[in-house]
Amino acid sequence: DGYGTELSTRLSEHNVIGAKPKVEVLGVGLIEKKLDILLDATLGVKPADEIEKINKMIIAGKRQPLILGGNPKGYWIIEKASIEDKRITNVGVSTTAQVALSLKEAN
Repeated sequence: DGYGTELSTRLSEHNVIGAKPKVEVLGVGLIEKKLDILLDATLGVKPADEIEKINKMIIAGKRQPLILGGNPKGYWIIEKASIEDKRITNVGVSTTAQVALSLKEAN
């Protein structure tokens, strides 16, 4: 559904008596990615199974390759996942879920 990139610079502030702090540039920060995924049973996936896979990846904390459209985009660690069930059957099974992943560069 959505894909974005966040770039940053690492900074350090040094206090100076009677003046504004001085800023020191330490270098480039790690790249972060945001990835929104719609898990829908009508598209042939079981949301609960895919969410379980995501949970295992987060717990393992291992770097994983990110491949979009057959193109490798480097290695990343899932830093955070936000999961929202959109449709649940009358027996409590999720048929549609929206997942927002926060990925951090794992160079």
